[in-house]
Amino acid sequence: MDQSPALRPMWCDDFDTDLLKVVPGIPELLGELADVTLWTHGGTWNGTLNHPSMWNHQAGLICFFGFNCPDKPDYYSSGQDPVQCTVLEMFRDLWCHGAMVMMGPLPIWDSQPLQPEFDTLMYAARGWFEIKPNRIRLAQLRARKSIRQAAENLRQLIAARAAVKRAIVANKTRQAR
Repeated sequence: MDQSPALRPMWCDDFDTDLLKVVPGIPELLGELADVTLWTHGGTWNGTLNHPSMWNHQAGLICFFGFNCPDKPDYYSSGQDPVQCTVLEMFRDLWCHGAMVMMGPLPIWDSQPLQPEFDTLMYAARGWFEIKPNRIRLAQLRARKSIRQAAENLRQLIAARAAVKRAIVANKTRQAR
């Protein structure tokens, strides 16, 4: 049976605080965006992303992703090869690793402020502390809201790229006349 690219095996499949285990409905929230291909520099696990390359920045840790290649300035050097992943894989990995996702100069998603939500859901999953159900739900809702906003940022970026391509084609057509 073919798997959606967004559901390929990942290192975090066996992790008790994997995004898909502790925040229900993320693939559905992303819809078709979940399968969009991205590139970054980073490590791999069985061919899928395991921890993108990160750099210290005034905003905290940052990592760069792009649609055709890792869209990072040249002065950010990485010893890691480019890695192909999906949007869903990016969210799953950075839920655990925490950094700001940049697409070129544009911030798309910062998972670092979600550390308290991650911790709450991890403590609940592991039974480390008694976590009230409404606190678990609040952590899930905050994570979903953050991912929903990031997904909208990506959709707008995709739409803008398509508009630029259409404008270039239209301009070339006008010039050819």
